[in-house]
Amino acid sequence: MTLALELKKLRRTGFFPIFLGCAFFAALIPAVNTGARPETFTALPGSPGSILLDANWEIMTMLYVLFSVMGACVIYHTEYSGRALLKMASLPVSGISMFFAKCLLLELFGAASILTGCLSFLAVSLCWFPERTLPVKEILLQGGFSMVLMLPFVVLMLLIASWYSNMWTPLGVGVLLVFAETILRSGSFALRLLPFSLPFQTLSALSGSEIRICLGAAAGELLILGLAAWILQSPRVRRIAE
Repeated sequence: MTLALELKKLRRTGFFPIFLGCAFFAALIPAVNTGARPETFTALPGSPGSILLDANWEIMTMLYVLFSVMGACVIYHTEYSGRALLKMASLPVSGISMFFAKCLLLELFGAASILTGCLSFLAVSLCWFPERTLPVKEILLQGGFSMVLMLPFVVLMLLIASWYSNMWTPLGVGVLLVFAETILRSGSFALRLLPFSLPFQTLSALSGSEIRICLGAAAGELLILGLAAWILQSPRVRRIAE
């Protein structure tokens, strides 16, 4: 019921155009990049999956993360502008269940965007690397890995957005976090385990132990952020804050 209600509320927002725009432009990047200079990529040895992921995944992930930032802000902007949060208090729906339903929806739409990007990689591989093995497993593994690593950032952004009635404040915070990743990227491996840095990790650049550490960090951060959301979204805490 809560999930259907949240999906119904999204119809009155700009969430769906944001999702479609993100999925379309991210999927377009490998095709445009490869089509503009095919000799550069087809001359490289190795799997077409590794070649395409190394060349395009970073900028595509940037779009996916920015989609999470904008999506979280749009979701809660409508709640505050229409005073929906106050109206929902009179319904038999808890604020905590509403929050986690929003998290699930944002992650599902983000996962759909990532899956669209994976299909684009496969199409580009068929078009420009017809003589090589289609890297289905490699690309889908990277897509699934990124979906998991996106979870802590999705929860973090919705948690930030849920506490500001002005949409521009969480939007600014989210953009700052995203671009902080470009600074931390050259730092230690520990810094790359932060929620806003995790989605940018690629399987090809990590060792087996580092992959396990990333997954463990994502699970730990998700548990901590989920607990924080459980506390901060409780009616008593919100009444005190207001």
